[in-house]
Amino acid sequence: MEKVFVPPPYKPPLPFPGRHKKELADKYRAIFAKNIKQVEARIPLVDALTHIPNSQKFLKDLIMERIQEV
Repeated sequence: MEKVFVPPPYKPPLPFPGRHKKELADKYRAIFAKNIKQVEARIPLVDALTHIPNSQKFLKDLIMERIQEV
């Protein structure tokens, strides 16, 4: 019996990929916020976060969100 090749279904690229960037950023912001609650350090938290280049933007956003809430 001969096996017939069946190609995977066609999955077209997203027409407007920028539309989904906010959802992805929100997902990573939630993961970052969850992980930052588990941080225990003996140095000031702000100093520790400035040494991590990718967290600077998220830290700024978290602080700005907190200020806007108050």
